Amino acid sequence: MEDSGIFNAGVGSALTLSGRVEMDAAVMDGRDLSIGAVANLRNIKNPILVAEKVLEVTDHILLAGEGAYKFAKMIGFEDAGDLLITAEKNRKREEMIEKWLRGDIYTTFTKLRKLFEE
Repeated sequence: MEDSGIFNAGVGSALTLSGRVEMDAAVMDGRDLSIGAVANLRNIKNPILVAEKVLEVTDHILLAGEGAYKFAKMIGFEDAGDLLITAEKNRKREEMIEKWLRGDIYTTFTKLRKLFEE
């Protein structure tokens, strides 16, 4: 799924308003209900595999942001860099932001829009 580019996951991830790919993933072992998760993980192609390693090799439940990234690098995951961010994704993101700021889409996000207008 994360490698297909079709889903909003891994290489198919949508960009944030700031133009980055930030991903979350979680796994649970149904036998003992143990959990491993990552949040706000950037530049790693398969966050679900990192979440699995959080479950298997740490005492943590959740690693986030820079800590999740450093853990992934420590256990051998490669930095995907710009692989996750394409020109097409950036173009679509810019179009979406323009429509949103005009009020054409996501009309319920008025408080957030005001922050961008200031």
